[in-house]
Order: sequence, then C-alpha cells, then structure tokens
Amino acid sequence: MLNILTLASDNENYGIAAKLRAEGHIVKFYSPSARANSSSKKGEMPQIVTDWKPHIPAADLILLLSGLRGAISELAEGRRIFGDGAVESILNTPRWLERLSSLIGARDFDEGFKLTIGGWFSGKAIRFPYYIFHTSKLFEGGRGITVEGMGCVLIPVQDMSDRLIGIVREFNGILSSFNFSSIVEFDVIINETDISLKSIRLTLRNGNFQALTECFRGSVGNMIYTLPEINGNVKPSLKAAISVGLSLPPWPYSLDSSLAAEDVLEVQEGASRHFWPSLNSSFLGYVTAGGLTVREAQRRAYRTVKNIVKSTDIQYRGDVDSNVESSLAQLREWNWIAREEGGIDATKEGKV
Repeated sequence: MLNILTLASDNENYGIAAKLRAEGHIVKFYSPSARANSSSKKGEMPQIVTDWKPHIPAADLILLLSGLRGAISELAEGRRIFGDGAVESILNTPRWLERLSSLIGARDFDEGFKLTIGGWFSGKAIRFPYYIFHTSKLFEGGRGITVEGMGCVLIPVQDMSDRLIGIVREFNGILSSFNFSSIVEFDVIINETDISLKSIRLTLRNGNFQALTECFRGSVGNMIYTLPEINGNVKPSLKAAISVGLSLPPWPYSLDSSLAAEDVLEVQEGASRHFWPSLNSSFLGYVTAGGLTVREAQRRAYRTVKNIVKSTDIQYRGDVDSNVESSLAQLREWNWIAREEGGIDATKEGKV
C-alpha cells in the first residue's frame, strides 16, 4: 500500500486518483477547483485536500496528473515524483522548442498529419513508446469546435521506424539532463518528408494515460510506481486501446451542469474498472478499453458506454477510431512507421 499525493490543475483526471484509492492505496487529491468530500462514501474515495504542501512528508509517491506548475521537486526532495510540470513549462518555451526542433531536424509548419508520440521516460531513456491519434472535434464526422477530451486511440509501438529512432535518441539526450521520471508526449505534425514539433507534455494528459493502462496487466499503482524503472523485457499485453469522453451540456462551454452524474450514469462493478470519473458536473469522465485490434477495443469501449449511460443528455463521440486505419497506412507509406510495425497489426480484424 502506497501513500500517494495526486496534484492536478483541473478535475478531469480525478478518475486516476479514484482508481488508485480503489486499489487500496492512501490517496489525496488536490486541484484548485476541487471541493472537500461530502459523500457518504467518503472513506472509499480519495481525500480531497485544499492545500497539498502539508501532505508531502507522508507521501511515497507524488503524481502530477495535469499541468500544475511550481517547484514541486524542491519541496519533495527524497520523494518519488511522477511527472514534472516545471520541466514541462521550460521545454515548451520558444527557446527550448526551437533547440529541440533543431536537434531532430524539425521544421516549423502547420499543415500535415497531427500525431502524438509518447512513452515512459525513466530518467535516462524513453521506453514503451506508443502512438496516439486524437479525436479533437466536438461532433461526429469531425464537425464543431476543437476540444480536448473527446477521446483517443493509443497503439503501443513494437518497432519504431529508423526515422523515429533517430528522433527519440536525440530527445533522450536532452531529457536526461533533467532529473525526472514521467510519461513524455510530443505533439507533432508530420508530412511525407518533414516533422514539426508543437508541444511537449510531462504530465498525464486527459484520456491518454487512462487508455494506456488498458495495455498493461496489473494495477495502476504498480504500473506508475515500477514500470519506468523496469529493465526486463516487458511488453504491452494488448495492441490497441481507446478512451471515450462522456459529458453533459453545456460542456465544453461550461464545467457546470444542472444534472448530476448519478442521474445519468449507472456504473456497475463490472464496468467500474473501465470508467474514470471526473469531479466536474458537466464532464463526467472517460470510458476505456483495450484489445488485440483497434476494432476489438472499439467494440468493448462502446459496449461499456451503452451499459452505463442511462440518459440521452449524455454526449460523446461515437466514431473515436474512425480514421486510424487510413492514418496508419499513410504514416507507413511515408516511412514514419516501420513497415512491419506490430502496432499496424492492431488495425486488422482478429479473433477475440
């Protein structure tokens, strides 16, 4: 059992803290807008705190869920920290983005294929890499405003292409000069010949980490605490994962809704391990699923959505994985993904 302090800049990643509490860990959750627990199930939930600093001495693990800034490392010397909002802020300054872009031979352009390349950074190297394809429009068919949290498809990488191996090697050299362990995600735009680096995340972005957990066996707590340091031949157990964001109007225009989650959702025990609740009243959380193929992950995710959604007021994208196969085929043609990439097999239909 671990004593875990989870810090976030918003409430949408509260589900990660809730999962850790359900696994039996002592969990405290802080975000600037979170309110103290008042439910009759208070003991079963993470303890919501209004000031995180007094809880550092007792913490075995400090988990940065989303871009909270501040000198966490200075206050938490000797504690294990997963994520680094301060280093993330530094690396996203124009000077550092320009330096990193120069190292990997990136150019500055905005037209092309949008992709997130991620992995676990152990302090020395990026390991267990994966690709993420985001669904970023509010309405199905790619209509409406651009907004985070609608969903994503995540595919673990078995063998990177030579082009990506060179890029990751350069990133390792820079990142290892900072003292941190974290998920690392690079938002890029790719065309046939070039790559453009747009941003870097060292904290757990909404929906991405939740999908990633579906690809590894074991508890979420053990995954966070030990996986970055494992030196053995550990591989994801599944080849694809998906997250689907559930919300209520007027999200994303407001975080407040006149409806309560218990009025529109019914999460039974069997579905609870695949549902990651939020503390916002209009953004309800994420449903996740994994599979040996993208289509299998899709079927499982939307089966869970169908089982827990009890109101037509709930809004979500029903086509989160619709363009993944064509996207992977294009990246393979451009040699950004290895021709024999294991993740490509995740787009083919297989036996369940």
